[in-house]
Amino acid sequence: MITKKKSDLRDKSRVIDVHKSSEWHEVNPFINGIYAAYISGSLTTIQKKNLKVLLLDLYVAWTEGYKYIGMSFDDHKYKPKSRYNALHISKKIIECAKKLSSLNLIRIHKGYYDKVAAFGYVSRIEPTENLISLFKQAKFPDLAISYELNRETVELKDDQKNLIDYKETNQTYSMRNVLTAYNELLKKTHIDCCHLKSPRLNRSSGRSVNLSQHSKFTKRVFNDRSWKKGGRFYGGFWQQIPSDDRQFIRINGERTVEIDYSGLHVVLLYAQKGINYWEDVGDDDPYSITVAGLSKGEARSLGKLLLLMAINAKDEKKAYVALRSEVNSNEKLSFNVKLTNELLSDALSQLKQRHPKIADKLSTGVGICLQNVDSRITEALIKSFTKDDIPLLAIHDSYIVPHQYKHDLLFEMEKAFIDHSNVDKYLKGDADVWPKEMIKVKQKGYDDEYLADLDSAPNADTAYNEGVFAQHQKMVEYIESHVCYEYRQRLEKFRADLEILDQKKH
Repeated sequence: MITKKKSDLRDKSRVIDVHKSSEWHEVNPFINGIYAAYISGSLTTIQKKNLKVLLLDLYVAWTEGYKYIGMSFDDHKYKPKSRYNALHISKKIIECAKKLSSLNLIRIHKGYYDKVAAFGYVSRIEPTENLISLFKQAKFPDLAISYELNRETVELKDDQKNLIDYKETNQTYSMRNVLTAYNELLKKTHIDCCHLKSPRLNRSSGRSVNLSQHSKFTKRVFNDRSWKKGGRFYGGFWQQIPSDDRQFIRINGERTVEIDYSGLHVVLLYAQKGINYWEDVGDDDPYSITVAGLSKGEARSLGKLLLLMAINAKDEKKAYVALRSEVNSNEKLSFNVKLTNELLSDALSQLKQRHPKIADKLSTGVGICLQNVDSRITEALIKSFTKDDIPLLAIHDSYIVPHQYKHDLLFEMEKAFIDHSNVDKYLKGDADVWPKEMIKVKQKGYDDEYLADLDSAPNADTAYNEGVFAQHQKMVEYIESHVCYEYRQRLEKFRADLEILDQKKH
């Protein structure tokens, strides 16, 4: 049963995960029951393995609320010998999908590609009511389905963003070990937003973010065939949560705090010139520009975004294209002027005049190397907190931990910056003095943000401190008032499922 759709259905789908795996004692009978009832004896052993992966992912997507799974029907997309295909799924999975379609267990919505326009979308598959009725009979914990243990966590891409193979080194083994331990910790960690009745965030753009406990697997991605370019951590759904909603993230039921490095890439560029940004430049607003038709605040927002794009883009035109794309896709960004190349060129010239000592680095593609620096900082933080069994959520240069570990995070962020930014090669002065001047963090909208304003001097103003505590308590009450019943149910179910799995292990 194959149907065509004008829509690409992306708003209700996700890409197929060919790493779904489970050895739970009730999962194989569940799969075998479907096989016996509908297929019985017509598939090879290899096809059965592919069928199991397909059915497990369809089942997980259904539990997550997705209506469709994006699946390519191109034989060349499945490379069973690739390091990025741990279960060695082959093009046989296409045969399995077509078989399920012929049995009215799934529908296939054919994809589309226009070679002239270089535009298209991948096919979608959808479980029918026949298959959904079987899903409803499943009797095993959601956590019984996970990912293959040997799933690759360290990816290397070429300059066209295609995955490529690589030789193992001590470095790749070390990175993989860090990620293996981290992903094992994330598996047993409940991460969710306490204000959501269902674990899904609908964005004004029309796209949604599913806060699934199956979507926590994290990997590192390097670019341009180099271990010195990129290397950032990707995969966790928390990276897609809008900033206003992140204050409601809870880790194992605990309130959280988010702290980030302020202007990290700008600071690093200055440091590589031997300049302590916060000490020598920081009094001036780094993003202040003048744009006809925009208020001072709006122009500053545009300047900040343009400087970020200029750091990452390989040339000025690509910076302008990237900026317009970000503005079009981000519901929070709106400028009442036409962002022409001429307007943006003038804005970039103003930024270069404001930052003459790093102007030569803008629009040169240096950002991908700076990402490598922040990825090494992130790796150090993940490694440190994982060792202590504390989940840390990374959003590139921003980090979320349970709120009681705020000061531990601040300390580790300072240490990681010093150890991995290499600024000591460029900066003069006592290493015990400049780190705190180099690092600035910001925290907003979280339950203890006001406590940073406490006066701890011997002759502290009691009335002032009482006012700070009152503000803190008000913030705690605000956060707590948003904890909904449905969130608590999801948390308790996760804990119950985790206990069932732990009992099986012992």
